[in-house]
Amino acid sequence: MLPLLGSIDVTVLGSTPVEIHGDRYADLVVEVVGGGSGRERLRVAAHQVSRAPQPGDRLRVRFLLGQVDGVEILPETAP
Repeated sequence: MLPLLGSIDVTVLGSTPVEIHGDRYADLVVEVVGGGSGRERLRVAAHQVSRAPQPGDRLRVRFLLGQVDGVEILPETAP
């Protein structure tokens, strides 16, 4: 289960670009690093990341009231 508040590290398993009324997003399927919660789905706004997340990327995702508030691509996967 994803947190209501705070941040977690995840591994991207899949990424699909989405456009809603001109705003760009990525729908992500992720797995929480070190967690046994299985696969989770996230929608990340394009302006929250420096590039489109790709399968295999490790991300630090920040949540506020259960919504994605920020995303950092962790250095071990940055190009």
